[in-house]
Amino acid sequence: MNFKPIIWTYRPRRNGQCSVKIYGQKKYFNTDILIDPKFWDDAKGKVRSIHPHHAQINAIIQKKIVELERAFLSGQELPTKKNSKTKTETPPAVPSICQFIQAYIDETAKGEHDISPGTIKHYQSLQMRLNQFAEHRGKAVEFADINQTWYGDFWQFLHTNFQIQKAGGFSKHIKVLKKFMSEAQRRGLHNNSAHRETDFKVHQTKGQKIYLTEQEVEKIECLDLSTMPWMEAERDRWLMCYYFLLRYQDAQDHIGQVNFFQSQGKTFFRYDANKTGIPATIPVSPRAMELLKKYNYKLLQTTNQEANRKIKMIASMAGINDAVQENGVHGPKCNFVRTHTARRSAATNLAMQGVPLDFIAKLGGWNKLETLKKYLLSSGLDVAIVAANYDFFK
Repeated sequence: MNFKPIIWTYRPRRNGQCSVKIYGQKKYFNTDILIDPKFWDDAKGKVRSIHPHHAQINAIIQKKIVELERAFLSGQELPTKKNSKTKTETPPAVPSICQFIQAYIDETAKGEHDISPGTIKHYQSLQMRLNQFAEHRGKAVEFADINQTWYGDFWQFLHTNFQIQKAGGFSKHIKVLKKFMSEAQRRGLHNNSAHRETDFKVHQTKGQKIYLTEQEVEKIECLDLSTMPWMEAERDRWLMCYYFLLRYQDAQDHIGQVNFFQSQGKTFFRYDANKTGIPATIPVSPRAMELLKKYNYKLLQTTNQEANRKIKMIASMAGINDAVQENGVHGPKCNFVRTHTARRSAATNLAMQGVPLDFIAKLGGWNKLETLKKYLLSSGLDVAIVAANYDFFK
């Protein structure tokens, strides 16, 4: 007695899917399951793990095999044709986009995809916004929903409710959405190509993001926050990100005594960046060492959103209120200060001091100089003021 699942490729459907049948006793038995052949493992007789619902489908197939084996052993007739009066298994439904994202994240946790924790956070961020949009609309976001009208509605929802800008958070979400639309299409889950149209686009940043000059950083550093310890802790976290050219999450994960060491009488900080895996080593300045000792090498754990909200308030209290614009949006400079402004400002100020770009790249864990150059945000006037001290202009 041997019942084996096979994929019936002789009569594929128009969308390329084929029936899964069970062969045994020189007969073929229906399972009512349709699947793209690329998801089928002939050697193992099962759905490959790259399919988001492989576990559920394989369970249905196994259940059918057990039923056939029991019927055979009890001497019952084995039906070769589907009885229209008999209730059959319903083929697995196409998942919503959020369900597909979660399935992909689960696959990554099993080692099926080599993706950094930082990238997973971007996936989860889109998943959260899509769920919020789904709650707003009263229905889950399906692959078939995606078109230019949906694009506009999603943008308006994010901008109205969360003040998200097109050239910022919205474009990051659209970039990830396009990736999952393409991946799901490759897996045969839909045939909607609206995400490939020209107008379904990721908006590029127009103009430069702000950075803080050394003088502005000093204003934040000298601000007396002793009566507001919760704000003081956030200010000090931002300063450590500045001194060590750190991304927010790297500061959360890697500032600990184990990552500091002595060499030739000096203290250094060494870590592997979460986003890129690039190792970085940077000297510890006296001021940075004071802060490390102040908090016993342990930063207060919080969220990036909460940290961003507080650092804007701190920048305003420090008097960093000059009128500026970022990505076409005008306002006081404090409104645009974020946790990542610390890393961007440190890189820019080092470059303004004449530190070579390859040095800065090694200090901050950048693997490409082109990527680093995007951080060097000094204006023409900033450069001119520094250049005025060169012998050529004297």
